[in-house]
Amino acid sequence: VGYDTSNCWGTDTVVVNVMPEPSANAGIVADGGCEPFTVNFVNNSTPEDSSLTYLWNFGDPISGILNVDSLREPSHTYNNAGTYLVTMTLDHAICSGSSSMTTSTTVTVNAIPNAAIEAIPDQVSMFDPSVFIVDNSSGGTSCILVFPNGDTLVQCDGEYTITDTGLVTIMQIVYDGTCTDTAYADVYVKPEYIFFAPNTFSPNGDGFNDFFYGQGIGIKSYHMFIYDRWGDNLFESRDRDLKWDGKANEGDHIVQQDVYVYVFKVTDFLNFPHTYIGHVTVIR
Repeated sequence: VGYDTSNCWGTDTVVVNVMPEPSANAGIVADGGCEPFTVNFVNNSTPEDSSLTYLWNFGDPISGILNVDSLREPSHTYNNAGTYLVTMTLDHAICSGSSSMTTSTTVTVNAIPNAAIEAIPDQVSMFDPSVFIVDNSSGGTSCILVFPNGDTLVQCDGEYTITDTGLVTIMQIVYDGTCTDTAYADVYVKPEYIFFAPNTFSPNGDGFNDFFYGQGIGIKSYHMFIYDRWGDNLFESRDRDLKWDGKANEGDHIVQQDVYVYVFKVTDFLNFPHTYIGHVTVIR
């Protein structure tokens, strides 16, 4: 209210904005982990508006220019084990200087163990597929060995018989109570090829040795022919499950007791062809 010399008066108003006192409050989503460990920082400082500026120091000078950040809620990746002191300095754009304050928190990064294995030998035959897993790990307190067929062994090393063929990858998981590490070893299990056919069978329906067929491993394709002594074709099959029952040309009667000629044309798993010619005796 104001008066002039004539005793007249008037009024005016002034709005005064009183800014709330800033409050610095910083935290982290998780305060510990295994290297490399990425931390997401939480900022609960008030007031939450553009009047506040932030300067984070992650206590990780080895990270260079990435050691500082001005975001409200930044993240930082710690690549090395250790305990880090993190500070966040808050400043108010209007109440500069008198409203600057700093808060801090700590981050703990745990070292990981070192997994390392070796398979000896690293190439075996499917007929003798045993390997010894040598443990070269360090820093762990326990291990698990994992195999492609789903088998697991709660140990760091040892002997194992592989049931697969081809390239087999064995995984070692090393644990130190907090962190884990993994390592791998490859073993090549060489597939093998074997084929044989018996020289006699007795198709008399007694449930024992009633069928004639070729057998083996590593067989990709198979073609069987049966001939009598005059060269007549009595039976033919491309299906390993379709075996000769001693009958001629799908007839109803067993052939006479005699010696017959077989021919097998086989392709192995490497696509190499093989032909086998021999004799089989039918016993009635």
